[in-house]
Amino acid sequence: MRLRRPRTFTYRRWHADGRFDVDFVLHDGNGPAAVWLRQARHGDNLQWRHGGPPKVSLAGPCDDAAVLIGDMTALPLISTLIENAHIGRDIRALMLLNDSHTQLPPVEPGRPVKISRYKTVSQVEAELRTMTFGQSGLLFVACEANKMRRLRRFALDDLELSGKQVITSGYWKAGLTAEEIDAAKRGPDWFADTNLSGVGHEQPRHSMA
Repeated sequence: MRLRRPRTFTYRRWHADGRFDVDFVLHDGNGPAAVWLRQARHGDNLQWRHGGPPKVSLAGPCDDAAVLIGDMTALPLISTLIENAHIGRDIRALMLLNDSHTQLPPVEPGRPVKISRYKTVSQVEAELRTMTFGQSGLLFVACEANKMRRLRRFALDDLELSGKQVITSGYWKAGLTAEEIDAAKRGPDWFADTNLSGVGHEQPRHSMA
């Protein structure tokens, strides 16, 4: 089955022989990706296009911490960032997860990585106030668009981080389909503040059809 429009996903793991893994969640509904996933069988052909190098990488050493914030939709990307981070990189992952049974990103023993669960954005903001970022610290946010906007605004205004330190992505938006989100992202009000051109915006890296 070929989708009429490609879908963009973040790969979970890239293998040396060219294979790559993508995590999917099978859910109710008749969206193109959900329908395709229910019908997919081993051996089916898949067209794909590489989206280019990632805009977020923790592979290099850094004295300041990297703080990763995401909901369930960002679990593959946050897991990949942690897995491929420099062995000594100080990482804090603040996961917005209402379901206590949702699996947290895996962490190899010995890595300076701390992962915590939070149910509300207010709880995440309170935790962020206790942190020191330093000049090279990084804050990455990937979640529902309205929550992303609030956290980005909080990071810039309350935490006074620079635009280069804050990278955000609205992976989805409550009440909108994937097609509607694609259209909304092309509009000037997706971030609700168009005068912040210096703030980074990370996109998932692979399109599949």
